[in-house]
Amino acid sequence: MDNNYEQNNLNNVPDYNKTKSNLVWLFVIVIVVIIVAAYYIYTHYYSSSIKNNQINMSEILPLESLESKKLYTIPSDQAKNIKTNSQPGQNIEDMILFSHDHQQFAYAVTQKRAEINEWSQTPGEYFVIYNGKSGKIYTGGINELKMSSDGKPGYIALNLQTSTGNYYKYIVVVGEDEKGQYNDASNIDFSQDGKHWACNVKIGDVGVQDNIVLDGNILGGKNENIENFGFNTTSDKFAYGIQNNQFYSLKVISLEKTDISSNYFSNNMVYFSGKPEQIVFSSDGKQIAFVVGQDKKQVVLNSNKLKDFQIIDNLSFNSKDGNHLIYVGSDNSSKSIILDNTEMKKYQGPYIYVSELSMSADGNNYGYIFEGVGQDTENKYVMINDKITFKYPSVKNLIFSPDGKKIAFIAMSSMATNPFIVVSNIDGSNKKEIKNSLIFPTSSSMNLGISNLIFNSDGKKVIYNAIINDYSYSTGADLFAIVDSAE
Repeated sequence: MDNNYEQNNLNNVPDYNKTKSNLVWLFVIVIVVIIVAAYYIYTHYYSSSIKNNQINMSEILPLESLESKKLYTIPSDQAKNIKTNSQPGQNIEDMILFSHDHQQFAYAVTQKRAEINEWSQTPGEYFVIYNGKSGKIYTGGINELKMSSDGKPGYIALNLQTSTGNYYKYIVVVGEDEKGQYNDASNIDFSQDGKHWACNVKIGDVGVQDNIVLDGNILGGKNENIENFGFNTTSDKFAYGIQNNQFYSLKVISLEKTDISSNYFSNNMVYFSGKPEQIVFSSDGKQIAFVVGQDKKQVVLNSNKLKDFQIIDNLSFNSKDGNHLIYVGSDNSSKSIILDNTEMKKYQGPYIYVSELSMSADGNNYGYIFEGVGQDTENKYVMINDKITFKYPSVKNLIFSPDGKKIAFIAMSSMATNPFIVVSNIDGSNKKEIKNSLIFPTSSSMNLGISNLIFNSDGKKVIYNAIINDYSYSTGADLFAIVDSAE
């Protein structure tokens, strides 16, 4: 009986090897279930929410049909990253670009900084977000992000390379396509219709040469350095400066690449003592103006050189018929507003600033933002035809309505408050401060940024983009397109 009892007990002893095997299988099954569940959650919720947060191009409306709407929410980590990478004085709205239709956007993200020294290179991670979609990652950086009028981003991407003498290879990116790699690249820009692009590049391994790439084609010949350029407003002409030995000239071509310089210069090519800069065309394409000179600067209007100044900026034609040319000329401590080669106003003082000089489309009015010693240094002044129209601690984006009868700008009543839109008649009457309830913060913990202000075609509405975020960016940043009455 004892033997039978012992045998029964032996039969009841657990098989530990079999139990261990069962536990392993159970563990594997649990892991598989977790992975499958995680994949399901990602594909059905997380990834779909990312996809849904991207801009649906079929929902882009014509500008005249646009109504106020939220476009996108920048995730918290990206919003913090954008602010961290801004320059002193820049706000987050300065780092986000919007299209002319106000419904598309782009911004650059630095996910990991590159580290470079004499002995080693550690790649970084840099990319562009375009309409909510992440672009290709580059190892060296993103430079000069621009947005075309039809909503394409353009930028210079940098990749680290191991070859000596140059840490980077520069890649020109337009939309989502890489257009070429160069020893250096800068100053990417688009034609007004967005169909053409150009940028400065350096080519050649020995005796690096400055050139321009226009729609992927290198301009210029051997021993020619080509730098500054400009498109005309109808996007069918292109001008660029050429240096050959010690001589500078300007060449004008149609965008079919045929030389049409003789249309602008009496002897086809005019030579200058300095490289052409600030190249602008009249709206009808019949006139061209640019700045030349070294110690002294001059505006050249077609073949005619105008008055000398030490510095010339804000050069532009009026937009309706292009018959009026305006700019700011500076000498020592004075600044002059020059309209059609006539001095309209002269300011004296060592700290005088004139910015955003522009004309109404019909050329009957001009305006600018003024600040300087001798005035109320706490404010910036909105000047229309050299008369003070308004003053605020902060003013930017001064524009005229298409009929030239109204102005609008972005203002702040103090540097610690949120911005708003001001609309008025040219003489300052019928002033209206717009604080749209959809975006204007009701809490002191929220921050508002405004950019990309325009009038619609009949001047009855103002359209702009807005960015709202809490100061810690804990909830990211919301992007809006806003339409308000200008009447």
